Amino acid sequence: MTFSLYRDWIQDVLYGSPPLQLLTSIAVIFALVALFVLIRSLRNLLGDRYTRNAAEAIEMAVLAGSVVVAAYVLADIWALSFVFDEVLDAIFLDRFTGIRGAVSIAILVASYLLVRMVNRSFDRLYREDLITNHQKEVAYHTADAGIVAVAGLVVMSIWGIELTNLILSAGVVSAIFGLAAQKTVAAFVAGFLLLFTRPFRAGDWIEVANQNDRKTAGIVQDITISHTKIRTFNDEHVLVPNDELTSNELINYSRSNRLRVDIELGVDYDTDLHRARTVIRDAIDDIDIISPLKEPQVVSKRFGDSAVVLELQFWIENPKRRRVWQAQTTVIDAIKDAFEREAITIPYPQRTHQARGDRGFRVTSMGSMEGERGLESEAGESQTGRTERTERTEPEKDQEVTNR
Repeated sequence: MTFSLYRDWIQDVLYGSPPLQLLTSIAVIFALVALFVLIRSLRNLLGDRYTRNAAEAIEMAVLAGSVVVAAYVLADIWALSFVFDEVLDAIFLDRFTGIRGAVSIAILVASYLLVRMVNRSFDRLYREDLITNHQKEVAYHTADAGIVAVAGLVVMSIWGIELTNLILSAGVVSAIFGLAAQKTVAAFVAGFLLLFTRPFRAGDWIEVANQNDRKTAGIVQDITISHTKIRTFNDEHVLVPNDELTSNELINYSRSNRLRVDIELGVDYDTDLHRARTVIRDAIDDIDIISPLKEPQVVSKRFGDSAVVLELQFWIENPKRRRVWQAQTTVIDAIKDAFEREAITIPYPQRTHQARGDRGFRVTSMGSMEGERGLESEAGESQTGRTERTERTEPEKDQEVTNR
């Protein structure tokens, strides 16, 4: 009855009056915009009463229905309602086809709402610090791909599409892709391993070795499904594939939220080691950066070439590379000042050189050395005289032999 009155009003009043048709169309568009604004304003109210996902579902359903009704009214105002009839005839060939179409649309809408709901759940877990950002991103992609794949398979089954050949083709394509991109696939698999093992998280200070025996150390900036971004202490941004992180040695300095710092120092062999250890402990007693949870230790480590080597071991909290440098600088300055006050010597490198089997040598004064040189000169002159006399007598002997 109401629909018949509406059609009669349309035919009697609007048809043949373009200005009135234009005004009515503008009114319909304004009404649609006003409805959209009203629904947006009621979203928070519906979310508080129900759930946020339910509020979004209601909003989408009302907006979709409103757009369809507004489009039909505008088409009817301008005498274009036959377009809707043709579209409906093309879509709904029979009742069974219409039901399949409606079910397919419902499945796609439900899958979209499910994706939104799952993603919001992951966001909530991330805000509550139950999962890391890397885990949230991986969960996003995995859940979205799984939901869309299941929805697609169900829709294809509804429309009678054979899935056996499709699955076989997908398997062949996956095998070819896996062989062609082995490192990429390995990086993706390693990304999932990092998701479950969680050896580090964004903000940690790590050091990883690579295949060239070169170590990369820095702060983790971001973790993706394929690689990890590290900012080194030289302010370099390095992208490390995840498969290198899982297959090589990895050190996480931030894991336990504290780190031991070792400093070696040498003292003279004549130094009292017990006194030196006491002086070192007293020198660092008031340094704030040293953690009070564990007492610093000073141990005698080894005999060096020129000194007895002691090692100071202390702990710092919230380990960062800058804090390690700061702690080393502060501790070394304090120990050096304490050694100077207590007259404890840090020796320079020393070497003793001596030939094998050498009995040593005698050191004499300058006067005795000059006397020795004079004696050596006289001995040399007498030896020269004897040589000359010998040379002079040789011709005389030859002459004697000739005369005989």
